[in-house]
Amino acid sequence: MDLIASPAVAGLTLSVNGQALPIIVPVSGTNRWSLPETLTDEQQTLLIGLEVSDTHCPSEITDSPDKRIMGAGVRQVVLRREAAALCPIGSLVEISGDVADRGMLLAGWYKPEPWGCWSADPAASMLLRFDAPLSGGYVLEFDMAPPLLDPSVTLSIGDTVLETISAVDGPNEWTLPQSCTDGKTELVVCLLVARPARPTDVADSNDDRILGVGVRSIRFRPVRGDDVDLA
Repeated sequence: MDLIASPAVAGLTLSVNGQALPIIVPVSGTNRWSLPETLTDEQQTLLIGLEVSDTHCPSEITDSPDKRIMGAGVRQVVLRREAAALCPIGSLVEISGDVADRGMLLAGWYKPEPWGCWSADPAASMLLRFDAPLSGGYVLEFDMAPPLLDPSVTLSIGDTVLETISAVDGPNEWTLPQSCTDGKTELVVCLLVARPARPTDVADSNDDRILGVGVRSIRFRPVRGDDVDLA
């Protein structure tokens, strides 16, 4: 679930068909719950409930004229199979409809196209799951179509923000700190774009979507001798 966290919410409880799941501290961006099979097996409808620990009024804590009482904002809800998003180390993974169906693409993406997929927001997240705990150094490679106006793209792994690069049309890569990868069997990576833009505003195009960065494929591979060590 892609959320806008409230400054007043210290805890968030999600319920499915009336059954409450363990409380979490929500963050702005992707928040994930594992649903017990007893709640989902053979179900055609899921009733999702959100209960926040507290609410806030924007006009009371900022200069906003908004006097509504708010909890947490919801941008997007995605339901995916738990076994999704396996990322074979060293293998090229093309960003296609099959990848989206397997749950690798989380929040902030348009529907994948035959060539790849555009991000739809300044931040777009992706789930990489591995078949064994990670150990050692790794590089994450993206084959990209760069942003239309400002080529600056930043990568984050969980709560760790990595360097900003000037993305090029083709291969782009980040060497990942081992503190972000060691012992992990899955990673949530996020691509941050400084200035998303509409093709209609910058070129002779009928596409009026707000686009971030295009991703054709990814590869998660071990560090080689010529890679920069960020451990």
